[in-house]
Amino acid sequence: MVSQGHHPGPLRAMRRYGLFELPGATLDTLTQLAVDLRTAPDSQLVLTTFLEAAGDELDDDTTLTAIRRHP
Repeated sequence: MVSQGHHPGPLRAMRRYGLFELPGATLDTLTQLAVDLRTAPDSQLVLTTFLEAAGDELDDDTTLTAIRRHP
């Protein structure tokens, strides 16, 4: 969960069906994704960009869910 400034409520990102790897990724990669999702006016665009960057590491059994709670 990333909480920053006066933006809408906490963001939770969940992924099911195991782990996937992104070449060169670190914990900061997921932290940055959470920050981007939390502050972006269009979270769908952020998720699409992230999934495209993952490329072949993701398959049709992958589920990535982001939930933004509004105060």
